[in-house]
Amino acid sequence: MSLTPASLFDSSGSVRKEVFLRVYESIIEDELKDFEASYRIPSFALDQIKFCSDYNVPHGKLQRGTAVVECFCAFANLSTEALSEVDLRLACILGWCVEWLQAFFLVVDDIMDSSQTRRGRKCYYLLPKVGMNAINDSMILQSFIYRLLYKHFHKLDCYIKLVDIFQQVTFVTELGQLLDTGSQNATEDSFSLFTQENLERIYDYKTGNYTFYLPFALGLILAGKDDDETLKKVYSLCMELGRYFQAQDDYLDCFGDPEVTGKIGTDIEDNKCSWLIVNALLLCSPEQVETLRECYGKRDRSCVEQVKNIFRNVGLVERFEEFESRMYSTIREHITSLDNISKAPFLRILDSLYRRKK
Repeated sequence: MSLTPASLFDSSGSVRKEVFLRVYESIIEDELKDFEASYRIPSFALDQIKFCSDYNVPHGKLQRGTAVVECFCAFANLSTEALSEVDLRLACILGWCVEWLQAFFLVVDDIMDSSQTRRGRKCYYLLPKVGMNAINDSMILQSFIYRLLYKHFHKLDCYIKLVDIFQQVTFVTELGQLLDTGSQNATEDSFSLFTQENLERIYDYKTGNYTFYLPFALGLILAGKDDDETLKKVYSLCMELGRYFQAQDDYLDCFGDPEVTGKIGTDIEDNKCSWLIVNALLLCSPEQVETLRECYGKRDRSCVEQVKNIFRNVGLVERFEEFESRMYSTIREHITSLDNISKAPFLRILDSLYRRKK
């Protein structure tokens, strides 16, 4: 497909998602042709790969993927009109690599959490004829990343950096998942793990790296602006964005509307270290703490409601609203202090997160 700045970007400089999605369609079509030619696999396997990818990759908000394109444009100090079709397509392919990584993480995460819905639909592993085959399918999703990187970037100077950052971020995110599920399997008192220090470590590893740092760093690398000092500043800012975003996710998991979020929350049943439980333990009376110990982590509707009632009674709804406003102001101040690179992509992401409902 042909890409032009006029077709890809709207008047505000944001990527048009419908055009970005067409890039996905061209990528998956090309990949399936390659699979058939190179591996001579039967049609049912090709159909399964396409179904798995189509079901899991292009149905999110696409903020991570489109952020790569917008960051590249901003960090290269180019107007959208000055971008060549080759540059646009490479940036879009990198964006879709991030979306394939996201799909890989979500398929596995839903299995581990026994989740029921994702993005308003059944989780992939719950579909008929999928089940635990979803594990192997998730690994195929991950493999798309490195196939695409080699196919489109291996002749460029930035290729090794791109492969390296995807490998690093994937590993750190997997460590974050390990920490996130640690309280579910703790042999010690899991409440001892519900501390602000542990919570921020989970946020940084599980969310901050791949949701925020990866798209921004990819934009810097592709634009040739990835010096160590700039990456260090961007990393610090992205960890703040990750903590803000994941705290919102924790709140919405409990108090969000599933019709809006597209997901039925299970953090309470899963005994997760979340913003809510960490802050509740700072505010609860000894009696309320004892009730939480009895009810938190139980797959029982009555127990879940008791936990939610305690969260409400100690004022966590109001406390979260204050936290969100404070974080927004703090991050905005840090963005305005940036030098040498464009502030616009950071401000756009921050404003898109403020008081989000899904």
